[in-house]
Order: sequence, then C-alpha cells, then structure tokens
Amino acid sequence: MQFQAGESQLDVPVPAPADSGDDRTRHAAYLAGIRVGLWTEDEISANWHQERAVLSQKCCPIAGSSLYKGWLRAVSRTKGWVEA
Repeated sequence: MQFQAGESQLDVPVPAPADSGDDRTRHAAYLAGIRVGLWTEDEISANWHQERAVLSQKCCPIAGSSLYKGWLRAVSRTKGWVEA
C-alpha cells in the first residue's frame, strides 16, 4: 500500500477490520449481491469504515525499478476482466 500511495501521490484508506469472517469472503459476497440487485453500492459503502490511511510519502525515484515494472505488469493484467 505504501508503494501505491507514493506512486499515486494519494493517501490510501485502510478499512477497519470486521468483527469476524474473512475479508475476501465478505467482498465476494458484496460483489455478488450488487450483481444480482440485492444491494446497491451506496448501501455497501455505508457499512465501510476507515481505520487509518497510508500516507503518500514518495521518498525516492522508483520509475524504472523492478518493483514499479512488476506493478505495471500486474495492472495491465487486470484490464479487460469485466465488459463495460
């Protein structure tokens, strides 16, 4: 998250942990519920609470580094998963 905050020059919000359960499971359920019309994005957003933020602190040039190149490769692989 620190890498993304630094590169984007934006603070990255970190959600408060839920009382129980696995975040991935909950997020999958939220997405499925939105898809079938059970919930709206606004209803789910109302349940989201920020615990802290990772502040953007760009300390050193990272463009061209293997970390940055790997991140760009990961981002490119996520494109086109959902049809508009």
